[in-house]
Amino acid sequence: MDDAHKSESRRLKSADARQGWCRRMPALALVLIVGSALARTGDVAKDEFDVHLWQYNFTTKAMDETRFHVRNGEFAVEPSDAGSLLTRAARNRLSADVFRRLHDSVKQPAQLSPEGDLTVALKALDDSKSYGESPDNRVLSSPDGRYAALTPRFSRPVVVNVLTLETDRLQDRSDTLDIPMAWSVDSQRLAYAPSEQSGKIFVFDVVDHKRESVLGGQGRWIVALAWSADDQRLATLELANRRLHKTPLGLLAGLSGHPDFRNDLVLREYGIDGGVSAPLVLERNLTEQSNYDYWIQWR
Repeated sequence: MDDAHKSESRRLKSADARQGWCRRMPALALVLIVGSALARTGDVAKDEFDVHLWQYNFTTKAMDETRFHVRNGEFAVEPSDAGSLLTRAARNRLSADVFRRLHDSVKQPAQLSPEGDLTVALKALDDSKSYGESPDNRVLSSPDGRYAALTPRFSRPVVVNVLTLETDRLQDRSDTLDIPMAWSVDSQRLAYAPSEQSGKIFVFDVVDHKRESVLGGQGRWIVALAWSADDQRLATLELANRRLHKTPLGLLAGLSGHPDFRNDLVLREYGIDGGVSAPLVLERNLTEQSNYDYWIQWR
């Protein structure tokens, strides 16, 4: 083969190679895009949690506890962990102390407007004693004790600076159901999930006095929240896959006006940048005809 033929052969092979690379580029780009999206989403399998579920036992008239230890995307039911419960008890004591400090700060009526958000919220919390509820249960202190979120059952939820009494509304009307809340580790942001905004998580910046972001999605009933140590992720416990319990007994209850709806308890992880992990189902068929309490903690 002469030099001209050899040169033309090399040119054609080079052109074929370039065309082959171009044909493969869309598939490669798709792989890179999907991989990048997964990296942003976060993965429950890489994190470790303690989850506590308490369910009311109608026989013993007490709350039965189930503890899930989640690790590497799997979980095991384990005996109650005193460490997590002590952490929760310490948080409750701090919230109770902050509530007392707020009351001490507003003893002089001239300090606050009678119709101000903080005055109304504190009065609603005090009134809750008349129907057997402890006001402390609706106060959540920030880790540094400087801020407190108040969620009265029949008044607007607010967040207040305990030192200056500066108060911000979290929403414009009350929420009769409990509002899951969690403070960031640095006490600068409050995450909360109102029941009237089903599936949505709002992040409020207490320094800038504004809602920072909205996370979550439809078809989710969020019941507990917890921040990661770096304040970049939120773990949630959610009730999902709501359905009617279609057993003869369940259908009979439905016909009598008491339908037995069931949910699954799932763990999900959200990134502050908007990413979200796939749900991990911890418990199935939780009936809405019982009472529950939930607690989640990062390890």
